[in-house]
Amino acid sequence: MMSRHGRHVVRFLFASLTWCASAVGGAEELKRQQFPGFSIKLPEGKVVGSSQVAFAGRHEVRLPEPGVLDNLNPLDHRVSAPRIVLSWAQHGLDDDEYNALLRGALLKSLPGNDVRVLKENAPSPDVHVVVLGQPGLPIAFGTRRCERGFNVSVMVAVSKDVDEEFVLAKRIAESIRCALTDANRRRLEAATRLPAGFVRVMHEPVPTYLTLSGEHLVVNFTAGNQLRDSQTLSVVFKGLLSEVTGVPVAQIRISVVATKSTPERQTGLLYVMAAGDSGYVGALWCPKIGVTFMGIYTAPAPTQSRAAELLDSLGCPGEPSEEPRDAKPLFEASCKDGDADACTTLKQHSF
Repeated sequence: MMSRHGRHVVRFLFASLTWCASAVGGAEELKRQQFPGFSIKLPEGKVVGSSQVAFAGRHEVRLPEPGVLDNLNPLDHRVSAPRIVLSWAQHGLDDDEYNALLRGALLKSLPGNDVRVLKENAPSPDVHVVVLGQPGLPIAFGTRRCERGFNVSVMVAVSKDVDEEFVLAKRIAESIRCALTDANRRRLEAATRLPAGFVRVMHEPVPTYLTLSGEHLVVNFTAGNQLRDSQTLSVVFKGLLSEVTGVPVAQIRISVVATKSTPERQTGLLYVMAAGDSGYVGALWCPKIGVTFMGIYTAPAPTQSRAAELLDSLGCPGEPSEEPRDAKPLFEASCKDGDADACTTLKQHSF
């Protein structure tokens, strides 16, 4: 069973995927733009993707590429495909925990043997900026806390120069002006038609479903289409999982499982092994709202067929749904009848 700390940081896994998958010039002109619940100053460029849902969004801008003559200029440090990725989401973590997990996850997800923190600073209590990567290939990340558990963040991949990356990320992060509404704080949930036996832990902020046989399913969402590149998703999720669980990346095995994905229903499934434990991560892309629902499934003996069945039971908001009943009465009765595992589950979830 997942510990309380593990259930808490599982929100971080999904929130981080919004921008982490994109990570695999401080003199730019910035223009203020309005997004749901906040405004921000960004460089002007070509918008190549935007999912502007209030509770979790992603906005990517490609900046003009350097020309042939620019590449000959030793003072021009622009990378070949400069871009800015803006994201916002609920994660439910305290600032220190969020920033530490974010930094660690990126360090374990970026390619290269010399990946490290190149520069880091917190210019104000609500703003944090860090530059990671290798010398000559930095990536800057700036984040501003709007309120506990909700950050607006920007990933900057514009310059080969660490200081230029840092300055631009800092300028953008400090330009963020928050005005959150109830729409930003809303919890989006997938439609569910789970197999018989699944019940729901009603007080958990992230939808959590259990069975008396020890099955555990957590379903959350992240902005954007995480199914565009299954290999990149595997690498990023491995780094995130390593940071959250403490299991070294080398000891985590992730493989892509074929699913019955169609143009009308795009899904993905990963098989995960870490430190002797195994489970599955399923994903469902909902293009109408611009988010990917992801479910983490664990069990005493998880099988691919069961994981596929659970993935098929998830739907996008608005599709037919059947709410499972409250887990508490079932587990209390089972515990009273002498089921020690049910008693342990009651304690773990603080029913």
